[in-house]
Amino acid sequence: MKSGLNLRITHKIAAIGLVGIAGLLLVGGIYEAGSRSQEASRLIASDARTMSDLGKRLKVEMLEARRDEKNFLMRRKEEYANRHAELAAAVSKDFDKLKSMLEAAGLADLASSAADARQGFISYVESFVAAVGAQRQLGLDEKTGLNGALRKAAHEIESTLKPLDKPALMAQLLMMRRHEKDFMLRRDPKYLTELKAQFLPFLTSLTELDIEPEATSKLTDQLDRYFRDFNNWAKVEQERTAIEATMAKTFGSFEPPFVKLIKQIEEIGQRAEAAEAATRDAVRMRMLLAILVTVTGMAVLSFLIGRAISRPLSGMTGAMTSLAAGQLETALPGLGRKDEIGEMAGAAEIFKSNMIEANRLRADQIQQEQAQSRQRREDRNRMASGFQETVGSIIDKVSSEAGGLEAAAATLTTTAQTTLGLAETVSMASGQAASNIQSVATAADEMTASVEEIARQVRESSDIAKLAVEEAGRADTRIATLSRAAAQIGDVVKLISGIAEQTNLLALNATIEAARAGEAGRGFAIVAQEVKALAAQTGKATEEISEQISQMLGATEGTVSAIKQIGTVIARMSETSAVIASAVEEQGAATREIARNVQMAANGSNQVVAAIEDVNTGATATGSASGQVLASAQSLSSEANQLKLEVERFLNSLRAA
Repeated sequence: MKSGLNLRITHKIAAIGLVGIAGLLLVGGIYEAGSRSQEASRLIASDARTMSDLGKRLKVEMLEARRDEKNFLMRRKEEYANRHAELAAAVSKDFDKLKSMLEAAGLADLASSAADARQGFISYVESFVAAVGAQRQLGLDEKTGLNGALRKAAHEIESTLKPLDKPALMAQLLMMRRHEKDFMLRRDPKYLTELKAQFLPFLTSLTELDIEPEATSKLTDQLDRYFRDFNNWAKVEQERTAIEATMAKTFGSFEPPFVKLIKQIEEIGQRAEAAEAATRDAVRMRMLLAILVTVTGMAVLSFLIGRAISRPLSGMTGAMTSLAAGQLETALPGLGRKDEIGEMAGAAEIFKSNMIEANRLRADQIQQEQAQSRQRREDRNRMASGFQETVGSIIDKVSSEAGGLEAAAATLTTTAQTTLGLAETVSMASGQAASNIQSVATAADEMTASVEEIARQVRESSDIAKLAVEEAGRADTRIATLSRAAAQIGDVVKLISGIAEQTNLLALNATIEAARAGEAGRGFAIVAQEVKALAAQTGKATEEISEQISQMLGATEGTVSAIKQIGTVIARMSETSAVIASAVEEQGAATREIARNVQMAANGSNQVVAAIEDVNTGATATGSASGQVLASAQSLSSEANQLKLEVERFLNSLRAA
């Protein structure tokens, strides 16, 4: 107990921390050990899962190999044999990998089982390879291998018998073919015996019938070849059947041990997973128990240490309370301790001694303070009287000045409000005037634009009139040319008319000469009549042309006169347009001058509006400032009155102290 009193509080609290650290170390040790155990179980389970997956893959590959085997035996295609070979290589490789993993895991018995299964699979593959070889020897279809040879031999016999027209021989051949097909379908040796039994009767019938010796010899050779090929086919087929039986037996012998091996691997994985889960649960339980023990130990130790500290502190608190209440005869507990509480008790003992000395000094000080208090009261009364006389007059003067300032500020505020109202009225009027002037300026700009457009149109009309005058002149020239050409055409028409008259005379003379010639000139008379008719038509056409030319010349002269009148009118229009254009130009200049003056008036109005707005702003600022001055004056007056009251209260308090 004495050693417990000598331990310092720091060491006692550190003991609680040491217990917590020890608990943490215990929990960490349990976690580390459990983690190692869990990791070992997890690795075993992982390896087992990997081996199980590999075993399942082997199982699938072997089933696929069996399927390719059946497909080859049924469909007799090389692709299934090739795929079976690829799967066999993959299975052999996976068996080696599985055996290596089992040996690495220390499972020698299972590794031996895997090696046995691999050897059984190799035997199965060898049987399949032999079956494939036998099937290739038989033929992968009816035209290859022994199938093709047997089919060819049978067709040769049928081809030789057919021209002979011997139904009895054909019936015996068909009976042999029937036994052949029965053997192929059922693989029963009795059909092979029955087929061989038909050989001698067929030869006997062949010699008894009236058949040429050459045909008989040929049929005998063909029949020998047929039986030889069939015997070879049957022998290879029986060998293939035996190989298939051996292959099925071999696969059936190693498949159950292999399935058992996969099951054992899965059981190892399941046991490893169960061990991992059990280890995890055990570690969690141990950690919870260690944490519970640590927390309980820390709680108990904290309670004991707290109790060992709180009791002396409670006694020390009671003793200090008594000392504070003035009970200086109170005894202090813990004076003999060597820890912090003993140090606190020693300090409290010094405090107790100091309090006793302080009480003695306080009694002496009270007597001195009473004498000093009477002297200070007399001094304060004298100082209050002097202060009241000096400060009172100043406060009265400040109050008077504040009242005057308040009246002036009120007057200034009223004036600022009046100015603000007038400025707003002027601002509104100026704004309206500026708006009206701006509208006039806009209208003047639009008028200027319209005048400029009219001037442009007039100038364009004048230009068009000038062009029309020029075109009229050119038209007059062309019509004059046309009139001269028409006159020339009239001369040509006259020439043609003269030629037509001469031709008519010649035709008349020719007609007269033809009449004189009699029958010999009849053809010439007909030609002369035709020429005369053409001359008459030509004369008539020239008359019509002359009439049309006369009409055209008359119209041309009228057109020339009209064009000249049009040119005169257009020239007058051009002169009028020039005069209008000049007037429009002068009007445009005047309009632009009006617009410029209106714009200057608008700018001046805007300046007036801006100035009025500045006045408005200044009036607003003046009103605001005067309001602030009024508020300050009122506040100053109020504060002066309050100061006067506070001074009186201070002097009364000073005198009463």
